[in-house]
Parts: sequence; C-alpha cells; structure tokens
Amino acid sequence: FQHAAPSVLKAMKRPANEAKVLERLRAWREICPDIAIRSSFVVGFPGETEADFQYLLDWLDEAQLDRVGAFRFEPVAGASANDLPGAVPDADGLVRTEGAHTGPLGPVEYLRVFGESEVAAWRTTRSTGADGQSKSIASPELIRGNLLLQPGNSPAFKGLRSGGAMDRIDFVSLMLALFLGTASLPHILIRYYTVKDVRSARLSTVVGIGAIGTFYVLTLYLGLGAMTGGVLDTSDSNMAAPLLARSFGSVLFALISSVAFFTVLGTVSGLVLAGSGAVARDLVTTVMGRTPDERAQVRIARIASLGLGAGAMALGLLFKDLNASFLVGWAFNVAASANLPALLMALFWKRATRQGVATAIMVGLCSSLAWVLLSKDAFEKVYGLPGGDALVPFSQPALVTIPLSAIAGVVVSLATGRVPVERRAAAH
Repeated sequence: FQHAAPSVLKAMKRPANEAKVLERLRAWREICPDIAIRSSFVVGFPGETEADFQYLLDWLDEAQLDRVGAFRFEPVAGASANDLPGAVPDADGLVRTEGAHTGPLGPVEYLRVFGESEVAAWRTTRSTGADGQSKSIASPELIRGNLLLQPGNSPAFKGLRSGGAMDRIDFVSLMLALFLGTASLPHILIRYYTVKDVRSARLSTVVGIGAIGTFYVLTLYLGLGAMTGGVLDTSDSNMAAPLLARSFGSVLFALISSVAFFTVLGTVSGLVLAGSGAVARDLVTTVMGRTPDERAQVRIARIASLGLGAGAMALGLLFKDLNASFLVGWAFNVAASANLPALLMALFWKRATRQGVATAIMVGLCSSLAWVLLSKDAFEKVYGLPGGDALVPFSQPALVTIPLSAIAGVVVSLATGRVPVERRAAAH
C-alpha cells in the first residue's frame, strides 16, 4: 500500500484511494476470515508532513494489518522522486520509521505491548535423513505475546501445562533452587572473607543478593529483546545476549563478548586454584596426615589442576547438548543443597557445630549430584537412554535435598554439641 495520506499517494503517483482500500480489506475478511494481510510503507517521502504521518498511523489502526514493514525514504539514482520539493530531513525520517513500530517504552509498558502483540517464536525440529545425518529445520511460529509470558509455555517447562503432579513438583523445585541458591553462589560466599563481623556479613549478603536479583529481572528484557529484535540464532539458544548487543553496534558487541570471556576465564581460574589448593593442603595435609614440603605441594597442586581441567572438559562434552540456562538451574540446585543449610546454621544457630556444618555440606552435595545424574534429563540428553528408565521421579532435586541437608546438619550438631562441665570432669 506504501502510504495512506492522499497527498503522499498522489506524489507517489499511486492512484489508490485509502477509503476504498479499507472497504476492500473488510470484504476480503468476510470472504476468508483467516486471511493474513501484510504490506510495506514508506515514511519520510518528499512533501510528507507530520499530519500525513499521523494520518498513516490512524489508517493502520483501522486497517489492522497482520504484518507491517516501515521503511525510510532514500533517494535512488534516476528516480523522479529525488526532484520533488519538501524533502524530509534524515533525522525526521528515522524518527517516523521508529514511531511506525512502537517508539520508546518503559519496562511495564513494554511487557503490556509484548503481551498484546504476535511474536515470531522459532521452533526447531530435528530429523535423521536417509544418509544417517541429523538435520535441524527452524520455522517461525506466530504466538500471542501473553501466551509466551505465561509460566510453562517455554519448551523447557512444557510439562507444567500437562497437569501431571511430578511436572508441577519439578517446576516448584526449580523455582525453590533459583530463589534459595542465589544466597549460595560464589559471588555471595566470597564476601564472607572481606567482612569484620557477623553483622557486616549479613548486610553484605543482602546487598549482594539484591544486586544479583536486579540482574535476574534484566535477563527477562534481554531475552524478550533478542526475540522481538529478530537477532536470535535458531541453531544456538545460548547466544541471545551477544547477538542482541551486536544489533546495537560492534562496540557493544565487543564489550559484551570480552566481559563474557573474562568472566569465564576468571571463574575457571578461580575454581582451578581453589580446587588444587584444597587438594594440596586440605586433602593431603589435613585428611591424609602427610606433611610435604613446598616443592611437593606445588607439584601436587599442578597435578590436581590438570585433573580438574580434564574432568571439566569431559563434563562439558557430556553436557554439550543441554541449554546453558538448564545447567544453571542444576548448579543452583547443588549450591542451594550444599551451601544454604550450612550457611544458615553457621550464621543464625548458636548450637551448630563444625561436624554438623560439614555433614550438611556433604549430604547436600552428594544427594543433589546423585539426584541430577539419575534424573530423566540426564538419561535422555547425557547417557542417551530412555527417560522412562530414570531412577528419580523429577529432575530438579532442591525440594528434597535442601531439607535433607538441613536435617542431617541439625541432627549431627545436636549429637556432637558441647559436652557439659560435669561430663568433662567425670571423663577426666
């Protein structure tokens, strides 16, 4: 249709009458109610005024086209439109093109507009050809935004809509891990090495959790922005943030990529150093009772670093087909199960003992890891076995392993509490 304002259509030498076009659209929809109508429009055409542009927007509201593309007028060599009077400055044409879409929106307004819009969500289907090669086909599927915003409509949590008890328990367990696991992340735990007393530790924990929680909210807009911006890579669901940054320019893309790289590098190096140090000092010296010299400790730490690195690479290859967000959910389950009960006992329960805290950590760590490795998702996507053979009823263990860790820590703390003075004297 190109435009709707009569003066602009006349300048374009297009004889269409906007009123008759609306009547024709209504007639088409009466004949075929499921018809999909799409068209493109040019804004900033020479001679177009603000009133003409507003006329176009009003006409679009009445026409209710299914898909609309808005383009800024650009001179083309040899075109007679180049000589028309009333050229619209480039800046005005750009603003009008953006206005023809949505314009700037606040956080709440963005969610409202998203819910009222139709979004092209890409669905990937995989098949194996006659030659035995696996093929993936991505196709767009128009879905109402309010449906995408409802819990359970993501393919990762489609079981929530099935009505099955285990699927709902699995979802609740994941949400529990994401909420409680935040307090057990290394970003929080490392703060306890830099505070002077318990009160400062509590305040530092609240500030850290608040900052991380704010970032979690921002990920909602990053994901939706990548989806509606048309920058998603249908072959890789883990690249939303870098691809969204690239749509804003190479500088922001380079910045996001470098931050991601250094974050991974810092995290991995910190984990390797912590693990090798624990093996060289805690395991060899404290547990095994040996006293190697400094040269031997360095050699043990190097060997431990190689072992940790090789193990990490092997696990990365095993879990390469899993979405990163799903792996993060498992990590939160392990963190919440192993660290949170012990952390709460150490900070808020005066009767907690060293043995009780250690027991809570070991029980939470071992039980959550065992649950994850025996779950349906691990059977299907890691071992290549039928999910029905899984040994646990749901995949997310936090609902079971967090209480189990807490109970074990409390029981052991009560059993190994301080011995009364009378009993110590009698024993002596």
